[in-house]
Amino acid sequence: MKKGYSIKKWIWWFTLIAASVLVYKTTNDLQGVFAGIGAFIAIFTPFIIGFAITFLLYAPCNALEGVLKKSRFKLFSKGARLISVTVIYLLFLAAVGGLLVLLLPAFYNAVSAVVKAFPGYYEQISAYIASMSEPGGLIERLNLTETLKTVYDSAYEMLVSLANPENIVTAFRGILSVASSFLSVIMAIIVSVYMMAQRESLLRGVKSLLSVCISERLLTSLTAYIHKTARIFYKYLYGAVTDAVIVAVIMSIGFLLFDLPGAVLLGCLIGFLNIIPYFGAFIGGVVAVLVALFTKNIYTAIGVAVYVVAMQQLDGNILQPRIVGDSVGIRPIYVLLAVTLFGGLFGFWGILLGVPVMAVILMLLHDFIDYRKKKKALAAEPEEN
Repeated sequence: MKKGYSIKKWIWWFTLIAASVLVYKTTNDLQGVFAGIGAFIAIFTPFIIGFAITFLLYAPCNALEGVLKKSRFKLFSKGARLISVTVIYLLFLAAVGGLLVLLLPAFYNAVSAVVKAFPGYYEQISAYIASMSEPGGLIERLNLTETLKTVYDSAYEMLVSLANPENIVTAFRGILSVASSFLSVIMAIIVSVYMMAQRESLLRGVKSLLSVCISERLLTSLTAYIHKTARIFYKYLYGAVTDAVIVAVIMSIGFLLFDLPGAVLLGCLIGFLNIIPYFGAFIGGVVAVLVALFTKNIYTAIGVAVYVVAMQQLDGNILQPRIVGDSVGIRPIYVLLAVTLFGGLFGFWGILLGVPVMAVILMLLHDFIDYRKKKKALAAEPEEN
């Protein structure tokens, strides 16, 4: 018994020292660690995107398959898996394609309108600056002549530098990168189809591998928490996307009534940004007001601002509570912490997924606290008796 305890003690110390060395090496070369993680993600990008698509489409695909299995027609009941996967993925591709068909022309028209109107904006700004540059004007009083000259020179140098061969090569590399990304998305969809069609066998393989490494009790607990985490992500993402679509439609209709250029694009932008808690709605509203101000007039901008604020109040007080509800069940302070923390660490994806991740972390903390309390209560019972 003493010898076994000694071996466990040495194993514990060895693990502690190895972990300390690993932590030191990791923190000593964080740039190299992040570079390695980035390279790993770049290699397996199609599989990561494929897993994400599979995760998003699993619920509707599984629901449709369950309905088809109950059908009286043998064609539907026997081919439930094939039919459900085919239908859901065709609907998914149709939705993505329809969105691109809707947004790309709107984006092109909006950019074209801005480019066509740019000379007029430039003349107005030039005339305004010229009036301020006159003797006794604002620029002369604030002694900004030299500053403006420096800004003009910097802008001219930047425009000249854009035409050099290096930037042309960079642009060509960007085109190749876009083509590579497109191929990665196609590969990801193919991978996702295989994952969805063979999901039970894949899960059995993962469970078999984990059962070799961890105990059956721990595996059961881990499976339960994976299901809880998936439910949190499903509720949040599906609720947020549904709310975003409704907001995009409402905003697009309003902007069309205000006759704003790229009204549909602006509405979709605000709907998409609405997924970001608190900050997204504000950013989208500011963009819409600025577009109205530069393309129309001050009165239209005020009208757009009033409309955006009113619709955001409608969404925040009526639509979101009914659609998203308490899907994550965390307080606003934790929502702000999640957006700030994960957004700073992981950028766009951190902002998008920070809230459900924070909900999962809080769930684990609450369960751990409850576990420790129960353990202390059980330990104290013999003493009370």
